Amino acid sequence: MLPLKVAESKKGPEHGDSTLWRVAAQNPEGLKKMIALKQVKKEEFATPEAMRADKEFYEFLKNFPGFGRFVPETMYFKAQMAKNSAPQLFRLQRFLGGRAADRMTDDELYHDPAVVQQLLELINNALEILKAAREEKKLTPDFRHAIENNEPLRTTIGGLLSDPRYSGNIFISDKPNESGQRVFFVDTGPNAQERTSKGQDKFAREVVGRLEGINFELWKRKLEGVLKKVEKN
Repeated sequence: MLPLKVAESKKGPEHGDSTLWRVAAQNPEGLKKMIALKQVKKEEFATPEAMRADKEFYEFLKNFPGFGRFVPETMYFKAQMAKNSAPQLFRLQRFLGGRAADRMTDDELYHDPAVVQQLLELINNALEILKAAREEKKLTPDFRHAIENNEPLRTTIGGLLSDPRYSGNIFISDKPNESGQRVFFVDTGPNAQERTSKGQDKFAREVVGRLEGINFELWKRKLEGVLKKVEKN
């Protein structure tokens, strides 16, 4: 059993064979935290090889110059959901309570100039990491809009094609952490081993990654315009 007392939880995106839960939990010391708990449903993914692949991918994100500050600290472990259930692989990330960027209105998202500046820095680094992934043939972060429960597929596809502010994996915390950070990237996409199957990694780098880059360039212009208005006022 997990050593967490769960106060509330909300099921988030499902990608591949994994599910993301957004959880308000209390640890054994009584400290309450907001966490992103990603569960891998397939038992075969709870292997040392799968865990190693996922850790290597997140170490690439965490150690990438400029981008790592946006990636929450991550803990990997195996656990049983119940006493007689098979062990499963989990990835635990702590972040402050908040909302996904694509679930906020422009007024909510662009109200704080510090958030706008951090978003701009995230985008600049995201463009660099997408470029590096193509050049070095590495896995790419999943910047796409994750399909929420009961959301029409056409809504998601429309967002991918027309809305530069479409990523469901960029979270804005309600309050800054000890470093003043309010913008976080939580990858909800398929796990590392799933991304390397049947050429999906190449498709993600060469096709999807370029589309994501175009969206980020559009969003970058929007953010730069917002900052200019702030400076004038």
